[in-house]
Amino acid sequence: MLSVVLWTSATIGVYLVAQRLARACGDTPLLHPVVTSTLALIAALALTHTPYARYARATSGLSFLLIPATIALAVPLFRELRAIARDAAAIVSALVCGSAAIVLSAVWLARAFGCSDAIVRSFASKAVTTPVAMAVSAQIGGIPALAGVFAVLSGVVGALVARAVLSRAPHRIAGVAIGTASHGVGTARLFALDRSASAFSGLAMGLNAVLTAIVLPLVARWLLPLALIALFATSSARAAQPPIVYVPLDDRPVTQQLPELLGEIAGRRVVEPPRALLGHYLRFGDPDAIVAWLYGRAPASDAYVLSSDMLLYGGLVASRVPATPYATAVLRLRALDRLRARAPRAWIGVFGTIMRLAPTGVPPIGDGASFFAAYPAWTYLQAYANLHDPPLPSERADAARLRALIGEPLLRAYLDARTRDYGLDRLLIERVRAGSFDEVVLGQDDAKPYGLHVPEYRALAAYADALGLGDRVAIEPGADELGMAYVARALARGARWRPRVAIRYSTPDGAAYQDPLEFASIGDTIARLIARCGGVRDDLHPDLTLFVRVPHTGAVLDRAFVQAMRSSIAADVPVALADLSFEGSYEDQGAFAQRLLDDGVASRLDAYASWNTDANTVGTALAEAIAAGSGRRVGRYDALAHATFTFMRFADDVDFHVAVRPALNAWLDARGVTDHTLLVAPIADETDARNRALLWYAAQRTLAQLYPNLHVAALRITLPWQRTFETRIEARLAPTLSP
Repeated sequence: MLSVVLWTSATIGVYLVAQRLARACGDTPLLHPVVTSTLALIAALALTHTPYARYARATSGLSFLLIPATIALAVPLFRELRAIARDAAAIVSALVCGSAAIVLSAVWLARAFGCSDAIVRSFASKAVTTPVAMAVSAQIGGIPALAGVFAVLSGVVGALVARAVLSRAPHRIAGVAIGTASHGVGTARLFALDRSASAFSGLAMGLNAVLTAIVLPLVARWLLPLALIALFATSSARAAQPPIVYVPLDDRPVTQQLPELLGEIAGRRVVEPPRALLGHYLRFGDPDAIVAWLYGRAPASDAYVLSSDMLLYGGLVASRVPATPYATAVLRLRALDRLRARAPRAWIGVFGTIMRLAPTGVPPIGDGASFFAAYPAWTYLQAYANLHDPPLPSERADAARLRALIGEPLLRAYLDARTRDYGLDRLLIERVRAGSFDEVVLGQDDAKPYGLHVPEYRALAAYADALGLGDRVAIEPGADELGMAYVARALARGARWRPRVAIRYSTPDGAAYQDPLEFASIGDTIARLIARCGGVRDDLHPDLTLFVRVPHTGAVLDRAFVQAMRSSIAADVPVALADLSFEGSYEDQGAFAQRLLDDGVASRLDAYASWNTDANTVGTALAEAIAAGSGRRVGRYDALAHATFTFMRFADDVDFHVAVRPALNAWLDARGVTDHTLLVAPIADETDARNRALLWYAAQRTLAQLYPNLHVAALRITLPWQRTFETRIEARLAPTLSP
């Protein structure tokens, strides 16, 4: 009983105080009694730790009074019967049009902001009085409690603008508008301002409640899904386009996270298998479970981008060791043949790798103690694989010495893994001829122009040529960027766009530059990547320009290079920048990035990438720019997602690799940990925390220069593979509101 008296008195008292406050301030809409009293009561409940259910029971008497209060609205309605009868046709027409507009606009806004179907259905009934909104929402598959909140908010907004509406429209029009959109709360506000207007508002409120309660459940089956199709072609196109199904190379950010973000930029989902199935560093993925996901829970699509290394072996690291028998991998490949039957019209792009010259190198500690060819055996395999095949006369003595150090069993297991991978790569090429896949690209990462991979590369290229497959089979430098390239291709294909790409190097002979870890020049690599992304080179009439900064450019050429970027941007030709200068020095890369930030050029780039190999850097920049262009062409471009991607590239490629990573390595060296390829607890945890602290500050500083109008809404930083080679940055940005 005490609780009833206390909370009923408090509610009445708070409202009376709020009412006096509003009057004292000239009835400003911002201090409407409904708003201020509600906020005050919420604060009181929170401070006293009183559950809302207890408050609702204590004030149930006040809730009951809503019934006679609503009925009392019939008094001004009765007084205006003649006017209402005279304008009945206009009132009914306005009511029907207004009600339809409210529902359709609510659905469109909810869809535009990416709300789930349940929230959309809850939002559709917001313009009727709360009890009706909750009941209707339950009927059409919404969330009643959420519908009630939306209804109350609609009423409060109507009450806030009631005076302004009355000052700009006749009382009958204002009444119908407020009653239709803001129901009881808006009508009550009009009652205090204009009794005549409140009569029309009460009529509109009642009729709209009846109309919505009867009609909305009947048409919900087709109205909510088709409303946007009928009125908003762009949004309907977005809803109709299926997601891209993507199986990544592994769970590293460059292979798993970035392709998903490309989809966000273009406004198209990229769906991946559950993270747990992808494995983690030395723990391999689960190909059989991923195949089951592909045929079970994966959505139907018109574009599939699939990593053969993940689907056959369990990831990139797994593809370099003899753990998976050849026969097992063949059975998994045959299981993929069914995908064409399931999606006969879909585009299916498969990317794989030619086994690099050495398996993944780790020290013999923790999980690395039982890993294939852990140190020092890895160093011997690395040296042996980098000899000519067959060894040159000058290399024969080294070859014999290294074979003895490796040991025949380990060397045979390594060579058997190479033979297995080569045989499966041939089968992938055959699948293109058979029509199972539309395209296959094989990447050769970390390889010099000579070594054990060269005979394999040449034989596979000759085999594809003999089958007459043309550009449907490609063998290229790199590996990590191939998933992004094919996702970008799928996005451009969905936009029915073949990107025209111009290339501008920072030096006259820039196209001839060659990464020491790749078998082709940067000019050759870029040409191949443009084709993988579905584009074509066009220096005369480009859709975007790829600017490539090679090492040792020099100050004079750098100035001309930056000016050329400015000119391209001024001509409305999007600019993608691939900065390869880190191969000369990280200091040069960092200084140039800082120059772009200081000059304001960085914030106007369509793409930025640096660090890693040439192919990976160029592939990342091209993919980001093509994702943005694809989104723009179909009206689904997400500028905030695009800014987030670019911010993450600067934070990762510059802040981490130029400053934070060297600091982490120096700190580990000082503690006696000189091998940074596998860190075990507690060192791994301490290094992760140190990375997070250093990079958090640096990333915030970079964002302030890159996009001063945005702020970090969420930021998570980790070392994903218990090593300092890469970091994972998960960021969400939001606009900064001016004070």
